Amino acid sequence: MDTARPPLPPISDSPWFWLYTFATFGLVLLVLISPKFDARRVQQERQYQGRARALQQRMGEEPDVPLSTTGHTWLTLRPLYVVLGGLITIGWVTLWWQRWRAHRK
Repeated sequence: MDTARPPLPPISDSPWFWLYTFATFGLVLLVLISPKFDARRVQQERQYQGRARALQQRMGEEPDVPLSTTGHTWLTLRPLYVVLGGLITIGWVTLWWQRWRAHRK
């Protein structure tokens, strides 16, 4: 009785491999670009906050808009980190589940 298993297809044939690969690449790029993004984001938010404070002063009010600083901005990259981390997790788990299941058959 021959119990030889057919060879598994190449891992690069799986769309889950490519999801995992591209999401990992995106996460690495996001980590590399985040310092530059944060500096630009602080600059943009401070411009907006400066205009809001100037308007408050013209209206005779005491400015109460806090100014953004590096690391403390209204908008962050955290949602992108979460989405890419989720895609990496889904891609990796699904890829290896399918490979393991195919290997057991």
